[in-house]
Amino acid sequence: MTSAASEPSTAPALLAAEGVSYRYRRAARDVLVDVDVAVGPGASLGLVGESGAGKSTLAQLLLGLHVPTAGRILFRGEPLRLDDRAARLAFRRSVQTVFQDPYSSLDPRMTVGRSVAEPLVSLGTAERTAEERRARVGALLESVGLPANAASRYPSAFSGGQRQRIAIARALAPDPAVLIADEPVSALDMSVRIQIVDLLRDLAAQRGLSLVLVSHDLTVVAALCENIAVLHDGRVVEQGATDRVLQAPADPYTRRLIDAIPRLP
Repeated sequence: MTSAASEPSTAPALLAAEGVSYRYRRAARDVLVDVDVAVGPGASLGLVGESGAGKSTLAQLLLGLHVPTAGRILFRGEPLRLDDRAARLAFRRSVQTVFQDPYSSLDPRMTVGRSVAEPLVSLGTAERTAEERRARVGALLESVGLPANAASRYPSAFSGGQRQRIAIARALAPDPAVLIADEPVSALDMSVRIQIVDLLRDLAAQRGLSLVLVSHDLTVVAALCENIAVLHDGRVVEQGATDRVLQAPADPYTRRLIDAIPRLP
């Protein structure tokens, strides 16, 4: 894995959380407390922390799957409005996700082609005819390193790494501006993990994607993200350029995370 760029983007935020707190119903305390994070156009942000730190909940808020208890989510500088159908569809086209488990993220009853084409249909993209959708699906599969004829097969015919490539192709189908990836390689073998990290980095560069990566693995974040936000007990304890944070952490919790990275003897 190669290192991500060390200089953070200075472009205005494309997607941001501003003073966000969140509490699940009947929970005793907030899962997130006064969180501020942002990712600019074509930039990348890693959300790191141990299990229970709140990073996946923050990703769900950025996806519009929950409404903050306090604070707000901003998209292109405007408060996120999912009560308006047109605004909701525009947001769903622009912000897509890749989940952790490549086995449960694909419907085993649907062919790969139908799975990848599903966002084109549900989000009303430009591909109106079946022939246009087939061509688009074939191009998407080839962009993630799979043959176009994979579209006629079912997920059970593919390995975990190949299924994650299919999931990435599906996320790219509506041509999003932001890709939110929640632990996208943690369920994969190490050699496959490196391939998927390289694929995500190449696709982000080719397409000018903004990337938000949720991960407990700092080596993956270092390879993919120019900026990092460290969460601990629902709060951002440190954030900034990834190289700076990893080389000279200011918070003791960040230092503990770095010290826990496995190293060769």
